[in-house]
Amino acid sequence: MTKEEIIKEIEKALSYLETVDCMTLNKTVQTASSKKVNKTYDILNKLKKNLQGGY
Repeated sequence: MTKEEIIKEIEKALSYLETVDCMTLNKTVQTASSKKVNKTYDILNKLKKNLQGGY
């Protein structure tokens, strides 16, 4: 994975987190925010494994 690809993946993860609403009581918004946080974790875990050499 190149430096540019890593930067793009980090930017994608940050864009998901930028739109998370932690203060709402609306169940639909909470569910959408939860999905965004899960996507962010997936992206970051993939990057971590890639940077560690696939281990």
